[in-house]
Amino acid sequence: MQLPSDPLYQQCCAILRGEQDITASEEQFCDWLGMEFGIATPISAVSDPTPDGRDRLHVVLRTRADAEGFYTETAEFYGRDEEKQDAVLRKARECGLLKSTDGWFVAWSAFDPIAIHDALTRVPDRKRKQVLKAFSSAGLSVIKSQFAGTIMMFQTEAQRLAAEKNGVQAQIAERWREEVLPFDEFGVLATNELEILFDSKEVFRREYGGSWFRYTR
Repeated sequence: MQLPSDPLYQQCCAILRGEQDITASEEQFCDWLGMEFGIATPISAVSDPTPDGRDRLHVVLRTRADAEGFYTETAEFYGRDEEKQDAVLRKARECGLLKSTDGWFVAWSAFDPIAIHDALTRVPDRKRKQVLKAFSSAGLSVIKSQFAGTIMMFQTEAQRLAAEKNGVQAQIAERWREEVLPFDEFGVLATNELEILFDSKEVFRREYGGSWFRYTR
């Protein structure tokens, strides 16, 4: 689950709106998972086979931090925490979500970043233009959403540095948040900050040749 258009995200939205119920087994499992690992109760947990047919239990958690808690990292390895995954799969079977755990794995998706992405895409162009106009004297010239984040560029690097020092960047961030909040249907910004990358067209042209592909890859 990566985009607002993904069916599982749309399903989670319907659940949060009260338009779709989850099964008793799913509710029992999600309640257990939240209590067992000290995180917010997951929104959904469904059998969701991969395109190549692998057996996958897809769990939608609230935050990226919650999802990261189910991975482990060492100097040589980053991947799923197998001990936690085994415990989760056993409980899913106990709750009746799965008939077997043989060959199954768990995919952990975070709802909040996609909901922020969704809200950002709903901000009308006229609102973006209003923010640009309000801070044009400081050199702000680009507002571009990139997944759950926003890229804001000044014309020159000197303008960016000045805005960082004199508090204008903070003012821009506050204004942008005000513009996004009306489109935050599920209130995720109550517990999440908007990710904003401040940069300049000067650096964009010099370091990346004016290519958004190179800049965002």
